Amino acid sequence: GQILGLSFADGALLLPEGITPASSAAVRAALGRDDIHSRKLWASLEAFGGTAAELPFIQPEEGAVGCSPAATAAWLSASPDDDRNARAYLRALQARGDGPVPGVTPITYFERAWILNSFAMTSLDYSPPAELLDSLEAGLGEYGVPAAPGLPPDSDDTAGVLYALALHGRPHRPDSLMHYRGDGYFT
Repeated sequence: GQILGLSFADGALLLPEGITPASSAAVRAALGRDDIHSRKLWASLEAFGGTAAELPFIQPEEGAVGCSPAATAAWLSASPDDDRNARAYLRALQARGDGPVPGVTPITYFERAWILNSFAMTSLDYSPPAELLDSLEAGLGEYGVPAAPGLPPDSDDTAGVLYALALHGRPHRPDSLMHYRGDGYFT
């Protein structure tokens, strides 16, 4: 049967159309690499079961694994370490929402850049605090900036931060974006 668009057989959730056990195994293998690209998968750690306990390089940053409450909970349940910061992160989110938590949080650099870019498109008279612009600059690295600490840098967050900084008198060369250049497009 189907519930909310998900397919079930004998009570078990089936793989989505186009996903095979081989492709699922390839994603699991990618999670096992300690590189910039596999870090994107950390945000979905809960989908990998006990794999989290087998990968010691997966660690929370500012209490969160992959900026995901679900991934953080999965990591805690599989981790032999009792990480107080991860527990505090989850407790604070639950307290803030009186139980329910957002799917991804924090998205530090993304939110700050988004807000600054939005303000810049208005006719409002505003002056962002220097600390806000400093924090965006501090997040920039060779590969740009991630959505938040704990995630790998990516092109859209990098472009957003570079644009926000440029609009507010702090332009930076866009060299880091060239890491995402494909054949006629940016990834």
